[in-house]
Amino acid sequence: MNPKKLYSEDKFTGGALKPGAEPDAQCCGECGHPFCAGSEDSAERCCRCHYCGEKGERHLPQHGYLEYHHHCYNEKAAAGRKEDRDAHFSAPPAIKRTVTAIEWGDKPVFFCDEGPQDGYFNSLSELAEHFDGAEDAAGLKWVYASERMELGLDAGRIVESALEEHYEDAGADIGEEDIRGLQELLDFWCSKQNVVTYTVDYELVVLLD
Repeated sequence: MNPKKLYSEDKFTGGALKPGAEPDAQCCGECGHPFCAGSEDSAERCCRCHYCGEKGERHLPQHGYLEYHHHCYNEKAAAGRKEDRDAHFSAPPAIKRTVTAIEWGDKPVFFCDEGPQDGYFNSLSELAEHFDGAEDAAGLKWVYASERMELGLDAGRIVESALEEHYEDAGADIGEEDIRGLQELLDFWCSKQNVVTYTVDYELVVLLD
């Protein structure tokens, strides 16, 4: 907010800056964060809430870069979560593929961000336990299915990465048969590991009634 020039004119005329510095670069007048030339709008939005435009508090989400949110952030986020949750108590979107609870079996599912694991449940049985005694348990109509992702290593990428510091065209000295042999070893090693991750499948829903 309140953008201003990052560099003063005398720094350019006196040669105090490194080559490539932009005379028209801006910075936020509140926190001093720099922005390249032509980014006046970004400099103006800095330190402002993304929702209401008022000066906000610094917030570092899981994705790793700073955002600024006003008090309304929590209100809007809570409203969004409620809307997502309420959708599971009505018919699923028509564009989604569906599977019955019997067909799905006792595999992992996802339901909003509830529970101790941010919406992940090991099975429909665990989901039922989560809702045990809840007034709205009987109204839950569908949840998202999950996708199983096992540990995998790509021989080609590993070799390519290992050769980055070697001479040019070093990869030509490693034959396709050698790559296939390495891949077989990696596949065997991965098959011995107990690393499995389940991710939400937004295109497939499990019907509960």
